[in-house]
Amino acid sequence: MIRKITYRQLYILVATMLAVTSCTGDDTLTDTKVPMTFTCNAIAQTRAGGDSVDYDGPAFGVAAIHHGRSNRPTADVTTYIDNARVSKQNSVWATNPIYYWPHQGTMHFAAYSPYIADFTNSPVSITLPRQYGEGYTYSGTIDGETNLMFADEQYGSYDNFQDGSVPIIFNHALTQVRFRAKMSAASAGTTFNIKSLKLINIRSRGNAQFTHNGTSWNTENRDSLWTVEKTFPVGSIYDAQHLDDDTVSTTGMTGITDTPKEFPDTFYLMPQQLYADTESQYLQQLQVTYTITSGSVEGAPITKTVPLKNVGTIDKWTVNKSVLYTLIVEAGKPLTLTVTAQPWTLEEFTNVFSNTVTVNTEPGNDGRIKWTAGTYEKIEADKVVLKDDISIPAELKFTIAGPLGNTWQAILVTKSGDPGAFILSQTEGAIGEECTLTIKAKQQNTSNVSNQAELLFVVRTSSGILPVDILTTLGEGNNYTIIQNINK
Repeated sequence: MIRKITYRQLYILVATMLAVTSCTGDDTLTDTKVPMTFTCNAIAQTRAGGDSVDYDGPAFGVAAIHHGRSNRPTADVTTYIDNARVSKQNSVWATNPIYYWPHQGTMHFAAYSPYIADFTNSPVSITLPRQYGEGYTYSGTIDGETNLMFADEQYGSYDNFQDGSVPIIFNHALTQVRFRAKMSAASAGTTFNIKSLKLINIRSRGNAQFTHNGTSWNTENRDSLWTVEKTFPVGSIYDAQHLDDDTVSTTGMTGITDTPKEFPDTFYLMPQQLYADTESQYLQQLQVTYTITSGSVEGAPITKTVPLKNVGTIDKWTVNKSVLYTLIVEAGKPLTLTVTAQPWTLEEFTNVFSNTVTVNTEPGNDGRIKWTAGTYEKIEADKVVLKDDISIPAELKFTIAGPLGNTWQAILVTKSGDPGAFILSQTEGAIGEECTLTIKAKQQNTSNVSNQAELLFVVRTSSGILPVDILTTLGEGNNYTIIQNINK
């Protein structure tokens, strides 16, 4: 069975602990002797032709701030992990040296990908958050080849994370841009050959602020997150191979017919407003040099330039989106360009039993989440509001049918308020068995903001971590948000 899966997030579950082999930090902070290690198994962004569901990306960076013994995010702030490189070592992702869970206090985690050793000498500088909800700041030049990502911040003590494992949820900071080409059906019997493909006047320098529980990341107008600092002058070029200014070194693509053929190059570009001919002297363009072959005779090279803006379909590149442009050539006619914008999309892959998450939806045997009446204040769409009486937890039941022999895991991702506001009665269980799960508030909410957390599920298999995006009645990929109102 072929299944196309679209994700707004890349899930990486930190789940495996190494034996104690070294010690980092003073004894007061590390006397649990529980190491922080990172075994990264996740659905990766799969390139064309790939069928793996294992994350095998580059080394990523992790920072952690220790917040004293008072369980308050602003108390006794100490840098505990300072931009450590996490790499794969004998099938386990780990830092070197290893860090250990503090015995007291709480930890704030931030992560980004790929790892940058020295931000001061890097084309892109990243300021990592020190306070929970502070967010990431990006500034510099986007090279077009690096898939920059940042993780939702996590905050809590060892007891807040099952077996000390911290869920790291990555978001894409850029726009993915891809190209494919085809001949028009009206040109049957001919083929065309791409000699060079160039992007002109692409904005590449800017800055952005990202927070997963603040106004920036939650807004739909995500293109506004990037602010352009500099535009390319007319004539500057992103080359399809190396994106070097004024350099053409593409190998091209030959024998293109009316069946679309996709270029192997994928660009990761700065989100930006696109312009048409009359709107800017720096309008972004695609320049193509190609030949048309009829029979065995190849014609002379033809160079065409078209704006990347497609009126009525897409007029901007936005964060966390994939944009696919299709070149259409018809002999004797102008070059045309169509475009499709979509969420970050994984390539289709063949599911086998061990890699397929299933939930029954048939009447009378529906395994999707059912909330027990009377255990919550109200449910409005995806919002589940807890009762003011914190002794009464909200109760839900569900059954994940497959893949059998594996384990599901529940994760609460803070959206606002106290990161440790909620307690799950159970954080994992066996696939194929009905589960009754409760969620309660840890204490009365005396702050001036409501506590909110998104309830996520994943399935752990021997080959990786599978997102569960079909467990609610809200539609694929939609999850419930748990809310504790301000104490009345």
